[in-house]
Amino acid sequence: MAAFEKSPDPEIPPTRGAFLRHVRQAGGMSLQEVCDRSGLNTSYLSQLELGRIESVKIDNLEPIARGYVQPVEFILGAYGVEIPTKIDPETAAISQVIARLDDDGKKAVLLYAEFRAQYRPTIE
Repeated sequence: MAAFEKSPDPEIPPTRGAFLRHVRQAGGMSLQEVCDRSGLNTSYLSQLELGRIESVKIDNLEPIARGYVQPVEFILGAYGVEIPTKIDPETAAISQVIARLDDDGKKAVLLYAEFRAQYRPTIE
C-alpha cells in the first residue's frame, strides 16, 4: 500500500484508504450511507478504504466526494494531487453543503447564484 507522507498530526491515518475510513467514521457515517450518497457500490468503497484500490478513475471523484461529504479538492488531496488555489474555510463549508444536495438542489443553488450575480443591487 502507498503511504502518505508523514503528517505532523498523529490523528491522520497513514494510508489513503485509512484516511477515507477516518473521514467517514469522524463524520459518523456508515459505509452503506457513503454508498447511498455516492451511488457507488459498497464493495468498491470497502476496497478503497482497505487500500486494495490505489488509483481512482476521474469519473469516480465527484461521487466519492459526495459520498464522504467532502469537496472534490479534498479527495484529490488525499490522492496526492496538489490543488493550486487555497480554499478559504467559508468556501469549503459551502462545498460540503452543496455536496449533500441532490441534482435538483444543486441546480437550484446554481440558478439562485446566477440570479444574485445578475440582479445584485449596486452600492454607490
